[in-house]
Amino acid sequence: MAALPVPAASPLPRSSGSARKPAHQLTDHGAVLGTPAYMPPEMWLGAPATAASDIYMLGQVLYELCCGHPKHTAPDRVKLRSAVLHTDGAPLAQVAPTVDARLAAVIDACTRREPADRIASAAQLLSQL
Repeated sequence: MAALPVPAASPLPRSSGSARKPAHQLTDHGAVLGTPAYMPPEMWLGAPATAASDIYMLGQVLYELCCGHPKHTAPDRVKLRSAVLHTDGAPLAQVAPTVDARLAAVIDACTRREPADRIASAAQLLSQL
């Protein structure tokens, strides 16, 4: 499936006059940030990134490296959000049967919807890999 379109860059917001806003003021509170194909469900809901989020995002990258596409695909962000929040996506072993089953299981464990169900830490992930 084709990648989602990337909006054209826009100039940084300006306050009165020509002075730019300080960097800490460029993002609105509550804004959802991240690369849509890799964002975990909790970040789609506006929660801050955590170690569990990082595990999920790394798992999504590994999933795509193994099979050539993200675990969830959709024609637009609204449908992608829904897919991430409400579906598990295909297990890696199903879409890439030549990937070692143990590796596929580890990657699937990284990309579980519930943060508590994911591999708990980078150290645990390393030991499983």
